[in-house]
Amino acid sequence: MRGSRRKTAKSVLRVVEDRAGVPDNRGRPALLYTLLTPFLPIGVVAGPFIGALAGEMVSGKPFGLSLKGAFGALLGYVCGVVLKVACCGFIAYRFWTAVHGAWRNGHPCLRGRIPPRQAVK
Repeated sequence: MRGSRRKTAKSVLRVVEDRAGVPDNRGRPALLYTLLTPFLPIGVVAGPFIGALAGEMVSGKPFGLSLKGAFGALLGYVCGVVLKVACCGFIAYRFWTAVHGAWRNGHPCLRGRIPPRQAVK
């Protein structure tokens, strides 16, 4: 039975490859990545939740407490992502205002000529 399933899976994959125009013996990893890419964001978000739930269940805690710990892990993950995005936005804003302000005020480095060094008095 196992051999027939393997043959069926190979034949289905070959039909998909033929319809996609993939040449033989090449492009299988690319086809696999193309089929799995839409599900990656779900796995990135659900991974900490499922991992924490499984870890708590393996350690012998009841399902209710395991679920509580899993939601805590998910909340921590989401809060961490939000804080990282906020910090990146703040840094990008500060960089943009510095560069834009220097450009508007006519800083010589941004006009293509660098002024000569001045002697320190």
